[in-house]
Amino acid sequence: MRNQKVSARRSTRRPTHGGAAPAPPRRTRRSVRPAEVRHVRQHVLLGLYALLALECGAALLTSPWLDVERIAVTGTSTLSATEADVVAARAAGLARTNWLRAPVGSVERSLRQLPWVASAWVTRRFPDSVHIAIRPREPFLTAQVGPSRYEIDSAGVPIRLARPETAPLPLIEMPATTPVQCGAMIDDEALRAAIHVVRATRQDAVIRIAKIEVDPSHNLCLNMQDGLPIRIGQPETLDDKVALLRRIYTRRPDIARSLAAIDVTCPSAPACKLRKPSATVSGGTAQKSGRFE
Repeated sequence: MRNQKVSARRSTRRPTHGGAAPAPPRRTRRSVRPAEVRHVRQHVLLGLYALLALECGAALLTSPWLDVERIAVTGTSTLSATEADVVAARAAGLARTNWLRAPVGSVERSLRQLPWVASAWVTRRFPDSVHIAIRPREPFLTAQVGPSRYEIDSAGVPIRLARPETAPLPLIEMPATTPVQCGAMIDDEALRAAIHVVRATRQDAVIRIAKIEVDPSHNLCLNMQDGLPIRIGQPETLDDKVALLRRIYTRRPDIARSLAAIDVTCPSAPACKLRKPSATVSGGTAQKSGRFE
């Protein structure tokens, strides 16, 4: 009976192979798909291309072969020698700089800040040059402000102190209290009106203005080349006043021989003063006689 129990216990044990532990189950290796290989390869290539681009960019930005060698400046023929030297000095800041990194924007802005420069353009020209084009301010008239005279452009911007070698320009006398800063527009309504009158009569065949006076109340007075003063008054209805003067001088080119002054402050009722001190003609009488019609 005892032998039967032992044999039954032995029959329930797991069979062994030489006494060694059973081997664990094998893991199957997953196959790599071709799409995944291409994806990894693309990422690697992109990284290499980025490194190559960085290397090429660094080489271009630091290579002495790309330094600016030539700087051409145009548009300075009407400037004085001192002004042209200032422009050249600012342009020289581009010399020996990398052509790709040349500070063309800052040089362009610095040139536009000069009082005698209306506009400036700075452009690169391959492979090693920079071109600078200057458009200088053109004097339109001369303004007398206190003891100083300034050349002023058609926008009312003082350019510089008047030069003796400059061609004669229409003269405007401004109040001595007028603030003037070269390069900054004079914000004065009377000055804008005077510029408008000069522009309207500059090529006129009959209206010849020698000087325009502006008083502290912003009233305008035209001093004609024949010596006749014409009071314009406030800068209003300027076109009507200029048209009236044109009719007067068209009909009477020698009117300065008989009149001492004309007042067209109100163009619908002009007035004049005869050269004889005892005879002053009112606007109504002048219109009635047809002198200003």
